[in-house]
Amino acid sequence: MEIYEKKQGAKPERPKPSIHFLGRTVFDHVLLKVKQIRSSDLESTLRFLNYSHACSLLFYTEHYLRNNVEIELSTRITLYLMRAYQT
Repeated sequence: MEIYEKKQGAKPERPKPSIHFLGRTVFDHVLLKVKQIRSSDLESTLRFLNYSHACSLLFYTEHYLRNNVEIELSTRITLYLMRAYQT
């Protein structure tokens, strides 16, 4: 465990609220927008993401999963994107 922590180095800064996201952090803003998608339309919406946007969304869902935020939604997004881009 100590070796893993040494390789990590300094922890990244906590995201700061931005005026661009109406006083929310980027993680809060992305979560808000994803939650606005109806559950029945989520997979069809994710289908139209290109690869770079899908990777970005996976980065955000990893953050949500590690912090126990909207676990069901994050898991559903992650599993769909992994299935869609599995080659």
